[in-house]
Amino acid sequence: MRAIALVMLALFAGCTDQAIIEAAFPDREKYAFASRDGESIFTYTCAPKETPEATKAHAREAHVYLDTRFNAAVDGAAEKLTAVEDQRRARAITRALDAEIEDIVEQTEERYECLFIQGRDV
Repeated sequence: MRAIALVMLALFAGCTDQAIIEAAFPDREKYAFASRDGESIFTYTCAPKETPEATKAHAREAHVYLDTRFNAAVDGAAEKLTAVEDQRRARAITRALDAEIEDIVEQTEERYECLFIQGRDV
């Protein structure tokens, strides 16, 4: 379930060609952090702050925010999916997870000026 959600997260983050991302955000720096569960690496492109250290600290805050919300969303959906037998209900749960992941990515960018650009397994 977590792997499927990670793929959805990557899709909603605009997992586009790297050149497009770099053209859209030419002044941003890339940062990668391990997920809380240690199963994934999340990569972000973040707006620069006063110093490189401040930018990295801000990127880490963005990661903690995204990782926390992402895990809560996936865990909640997994619990609901294990209890449901109706395919229509399962699809509704999956669509709700899609919407939550989209919001997580958008809110991370809005709050921290850090765009999630990639998720991969360790």
